[in-house]
Amino acid sequence: MDVRQEVTRLKVRLEQVEAAGSEIRLALRRKLQEDWIHHCHVLEGGSFTYRETVGFLREGLTVHGRTLREHQEIANRAAVIRGWDEVLKMDGLTEESLLDLHARLYEGISGLPFRPGACTSAHASAEVRALLERCREAQGRRHPVDTAAELHLGLMRQHPFPEGNGPVARLCMNWILEKEGYPSAVIRTEGRTEYVMALGQEDPRYLAGLIGQEVRQSLALQVLFAGGGMEDVTTEASR
Repeated sequence: MDVRQEVTRLKVRLEQVEAAGSEIRLALRRKLQEDWIHHCHVLEGGSFTYRETVGFLREGLTVHGRTLREHQEIANRAAVIRGWDEVLKMDGLTEESLLDLHARLYEGISGLPFRPGACTSAHASAEVRALLERCREAQGRRHPVDTAAELHLGLMRQHPFPEGNGPVARLCMNWILEKEGYPSAVIRTEGRTEYVMALGQEDPRYLAGLIGQEVRQSLALQVLFAGGGMEDVTTEASR
């Protein structure tokens, strides 16, 4: 079964069985958010372990030997996620919303060799606006996994910021998915090689396949805990 068909089927099944208590849904959402923060941190070169990340997020436990900047970057990503519901209320992503996300990811970090929340050039700014418009027009016309992949790949190619393009691109990818009722795709460090290879392809379908697999995993877990039963959890999504 095509990954798009599979995630659509799981989304429908989740809606059918989502009589599960709100505590379960909230716990699963927090788990996804913590996963995103940690794996994004490591993908960008961070050194926190998963346990250290969760300890810092939940208990404020600082980690000996880790830099102040690493702590601040994790705190900033957590702050962005805490305000994510407000971001999802926007009708569409704009250049201004991307600049705001970038600024918030680097808020309070001193000594940066660039200005957070600013594109590298007018050309990059124009390219970002054109990409966002194409993806806005595609919404509702094709599967959100494909639109998310096009937006993510496009932002990485245009490289509108001196640093932080990856986190911004992954946030925008998840905005597309969540706006259509799908869970976030967590690009995990163990899949880094496949992720980098997908970003190097001209065709966004390679990245769409990877995104679809991560969405399927998230949906399968939610269906299982919502009471949907093991028959709804495919082998591919049960890792």
